[in-house]
Amino acid sequence: MSSPRISARGIRWFIALLVVSSSVLALMFWNPWVKREDYTPSAAIYDPLSEGGVGFSAECSDLFKSAGYDVEVCSGGDVTVGGLKATPPGVDVLILRVHSSVYHGRVWFFTGETYRQEAYVLEQLLDEVHPARPSVGSDYLFAVGADFLLHYLDDSFDGTLVVLMGCDGLSSTDLAVAFIEAGASAYVSWDGPVSLEHTDRATLVLLRLLVEERVRLDEAVDRAMAEAGPDPDYGSSLKFTPEDAGSLVLGPSS
Repeated sequence: MSSPRISARGIRWFIALLVVSSSVLALMFWNPWVKREDYTPSAAIYDPLSEGGVGFSAECSDLFKSAGYDVEVCSGGDVTVGGLKATPPGVDVLILRVHSSVYHGRVWFFTGETYRQEAYVLEQLLDEVHPARPSVGSDYLFAVGADFLLHYLDDSFDGTLVVLMGCDGLSSTDLAVAFIEAGASAYVSWDGPVSLEHTDRATLVLLRLLVEERVRLDEAVDRAMAEAGPDPDYGSSLKFTPEDAGSLVLGPSS
């Protein structure tokens, strides 16, 4: 009796079945939208307003580290245009303790790098970076905006919570939209001017709620405003966007 032969078509169907089965098994054990319980969360703190990661940055770093986060701190003049281009992708939380302002209807945040006309010529021509100064009489610094983010950091913020501590971060939505389009899960900032002292206080309250108590983002923002209050001089409040990010909870899924 001759042995049964398997046709070429049968072999192709068998191989296809193996591929599909393997894919189904892989999806059962891996979901790119849910972080595993054994992963190590990370935070990056960019603080051109202080040198050496002292004060707010040190307190903020300790808070994250005590919760098991890997933390990177970049401060003072080390916060440069080139350094921002090299922002590590996929951090869980990005803290920007920066000056920021609205210019021609768009939000720009300041680096710690002194402005030089001959530097970043292409970026200047494309209006991705801009000279800006925190106050009358101070030195000009490089500031970056939404177009800079979308050009150099597109898809770099996969699931990142961005907290921009400076003035007017949500007086216009262009910068927030750019972060969201680059993958950020949510963007938190002020809807007007804010003093450095007040944003430090309110942001630390917010982060303790998010990192230590692991409350939802919408609850954390509400409670931070209830405790710290609007800015006493300008009346500005902390907001977040997009609205459907209110259910965001930091850390691994339970």
